[in-house]
Amino acid sequence: MVSIHSYAENALVTQVAETYNTNAYIGFYRNPPSSNPWGGVWTDGTALNFVYWRSAPVAQPDNYLGVEVCVNIFSSWSTDCSGLGGSYYSRRGLWNDVNPNGGICGVYAAVCEFKCTTAQFPIDDSCPFTTSQISIIGKSMTQSNFNSGFRALTKVNQADALEWAYTSSLLVFFHERNTIPNGNSVSYNIAPGEETTFTIKRNDYTRLDPPYGRCIHNKSEVKSFYSPGVYNIDSCFDSCYQDYVYETCDCMDPRFISESNVTLCNITLLDCFSNITAIRGEPSTWPECDCPQPCNETKYVVSWSKTVFRTTPTECNPNNKTTFTNCTAKYQDEYAIFNVYVPVHGHYVFVETPEYSFQDILNSFNNLTGLLLGISVVSFFEIISLFINISHVLCTKAPKNEQHTDHLLD
Repeated sequence: MVSIHSYAENALVTQVAETYNTNAYIGFYRNPPSSNPWGGVWTDGTALNFVYWRSAPVAQPDNYLGVEVCVNIFSSWSTDCSGLGGSYYSRRGLWNDVNPNGGICGVYAAVCEFKCTTAQFPIDDSCPFTTSQISIIGKSMTQSNFNSGFRALTKVNQADALEWAYTSSLLVFFHERNTIPNGNSVSYNIAPGEETTFTIKRNDYTRLDPPYGRCIHNKSEVKSFYSPGVYNIDSCFDSCYQDYVYETCDCMDPRFISESNVTLCNITLLDCFSNITAIRGEPSTWPECDCPQPCNETKYVVSWSKTVFRTTPTECNPNNKTTFTNCTAKYQDEYAIFNVYVPVHGHYVFVETPEYSFQDILNSFNNLTGLLLGISVVSFFEIISLFINISHVLCTKAPKNEQHTDHLLD
């Protein structure tokens, strides 16, 4: 979370937080809690050289009930967060120590910070801070039906794009922290002048390995895998593609992750590798590319929507006609906002289980063997009994037939 080291930084954090009309946490952590205004540390490890506590009607920090370890900044005009009354402007931007486990404060947001260059933030291209320069103020938020989220204002520098590009944009990837996106990964464009909102749901998959199926536990189980992240099927096919490019062109395609000690193809070899997939098809159809599914995998299902910026951005001061027009135009041309929400009920787990386990196979084999053996014993005695009965009938009826024949001859 954000650390504050000057009145100018405090004013900026207040301005950003009050955009959402919510009192916001800052990164000042006070454990053990106390009423000492200089007691505590910034969560980013920077020096504590500035405080801005509320002094009236009750001086802060007061460590109420001895459990107030967190600090919020007053940035909501509708929520007092202290129960002490007074106008919003009498407390705006001041600090208050709070209990993170509840109470009357109702703090639902946290202000975060990222490092910047002087050309990134604020909107007028001046970065007035010499330490912990703030480029993007993100708001980690919780709302009803959502566990957590993130909101960020970002600059899309058109000058960094190629001259013939109509407009530049940001690419957003959703992935696990131990995986690395590649050229084939699903991405979303965030264009300047727009606000894009994402809602993500997490799906965890657990697949069966032999004897029921085939899956990969570790990337060392496949022939080639050049991505430094954990195994995934897309990077496996990319690595197989790179092997074929190397065999064909004696270099690897610079558009994908390659082996560290292999030469990358330059533009003079463009004809050699650029049409490989057009001729052979996607690597997933190549017989030499053996890339089973991972045994454990996480995927994200993303829903998104977008809208244009509001007419008058909060950061642009309408009272200054000289800068207002330029500020608004720059906001539309170079800046983009994106929000990410994680629903409360947005985590699903899919586990493969065997319909017929190995124990079931053993039990069935034992039952069938016993049944066959039982049938064999019974059948053996029945056959013997049949022969005895036949023999008995033949032997007892033959004399009667003979006597009957002799009587007729006489």
